[in-house]
Amino acid sequence: VPAELGGGARIIVKFPDGFTLNKNGPTTVQGNAVAGLAGAAAAIATGQSAIVIRASDAATAPAGAAVLLTLTNVQNPGAGAAGGLTVEIEDAAGNPIATGTSDPVTISAASAPPAAPTPAGAPR
Repeated sequence: VPAELGGGARIIVKFPDGFTLNKNGPTTVQGNAVAGLAGAAAAIATGQSAIVIRASDAATAPAGAAVLLTLTNVQNPGAGAAGGLTVEIEDAAGNPIATGTSDPVTISAASAPPAAPTPAGAPR
């Protein structure tokens, strides 16, 4: 994180068009936590954005802390370029702390599973 991140802070992940949030259930923070940040976290998904809110009593994370955020029930678009993700960080009062956009995401087509081996001596 680029600056101290206290309890109640929000991490807003904005997905480009084509991604579907709340697919097969609500989009949540996997394990109700963000790796590298102490305390619980929860997500609310609306439109193309997932808003991750840290527990109000969570310990302050120092600037420069490495974090890993995993969201559930997000469906990727079909194969091809999908644009970049935008991440905004706000303090508990909603004041902006930082914003950034990733490089465009490229989704690769799924490959076909390998064919089952034919047993020795079986007709082919």
